[in-house]
Amino acid sequence: GDRANQPGNRDPALPAGSGNQIRERVDTYARMKGYVFNEDKEEVLEGLLQKNEQFGDFYCPCRLENIPDNVCPCLDTRKGEVQREGVCL
Repeated sequence: GDRANQPGNRDPALPAGSGNQIRERVDTYARMKGYVFNEDKEEVLEGLLQKNEQFGDFYCPCRLENIPDNVCPCLDTRKGEVQREGVCL
C-alpha cells in the first residue's frame, strides 16, 4: 500500500496536535450520530488540516467560504443534512 495515505503519516510541517484534534472531533461526532465515513475520509481530513493551517480553524474543505457556519461539523450537517441527503457535502 501507499504509506502516504496511512494514518499517522502526516506532513511534519503541520501543527503537532491538529491532526489528532480533528480526527478525534470527526470520529466522535460520527460515532454520536451513527455516521459512517466513505472512502474519502483521509482526503477530507487532509483538507481540514490544510484549511486549519491556512485560515486558523477546521473549515469544511468542501465549502468555499471560510466562515463560522462552515467549521467542521458545518451548520448544514448539524442541522440534519446527512439525515435528509444520506451524505454531507
